[in-house]
Amino acid sequence: SGASTACTAAVKDRHRFSAFGLGVPATAAAIGGISLRVKLGIDSIGGTSLVCGQLSWDAGTTWTAVQSTALTSTALTSYTLGGSAFLWGHAWMPAQLSDASFQVRLIDVSNNTARDFFLDAAEVQVEYTP
Repeated sequence: SGASTACTAAVKDRHRFSAFGLGVPATAAAIGGISLRVKLGIDSIGGTSLVCGQLSWDAGTTWTAVQSTALTSTALTSYTLGGSAFLWGHAWMPAQLSDASFQVRLIDVSNNTARDFFLDAAEVQVEYTP
């Protein structure tokens, strides 16, 4: 609800996802980057609509800065936040990528309060040095 296009607006829909089974070994020497790919659609691209993402390393107590991208299609489309060399402003430790600690928060943002978002998938890929 609310017409703000700020990802951090408290009135926006926020959804948490966890248990990605990332499989990063505890002995990994370094985390090089994290990509978050979402496949979603929206009922209309009129106005300004975004998907925003944040990552947590402590089961949702603390979150990274928001990354966002504009939605460009009503059809289910894949959008990528972060990247293979992007750390989301956090120095990641392998244990922080466990199912018990790691979470993703997606935020639906539009300046039109009648928009409907359709999420099909949320995928996380971690680049690391063994």
